[in-house]
Amino acid sequence: GGRFVAGLSGEQFALPEAVAALRQVRRRANDGEALVVSANDPLNLAGTVLPGAKVPRLPGARVLYRDGIAQAALVAGEFQTLATLSADDERMFRRALLRESDPFDFSALVQAAAQAAISAATDEASAAD
Repeated sequence: GGRFVAGLSGEQFALPEAVAALRQVRRRANDGEALVVSANDPLNLAGTVLPGAKVPRLPGARVLYRDGIAQAALVAGEFQTLATLSADDERMFRRALLRESDPFDFSALVQAAAQAAISAATDEASAAD
């Protein structure tokens, strides 16, 4: 009992609505978005459920996924590629794993401004009620 992902040992738990959400993600077209997770996170499936090298669950270790595929990792402060990367992707992924800001990446600034605007609008609407 308690199995959610076939082939992965240990007790696993998920809410019933997780199955529908996972099916939606599986059907979604790849968008190239990168996601960095701690190697200690249960989402670190590199080398266990997913093919390729296993990324050890060490403090500070991180794995970068793009479209569900492990692309790169940071282990003991060392950058490692887990897939064939272009020079631009390698540079970008290295910076993401090392948590370095990109001087030409304004997305964080735009997101912060959007969140501030939403918060202000929500506060204004609450005050009006």
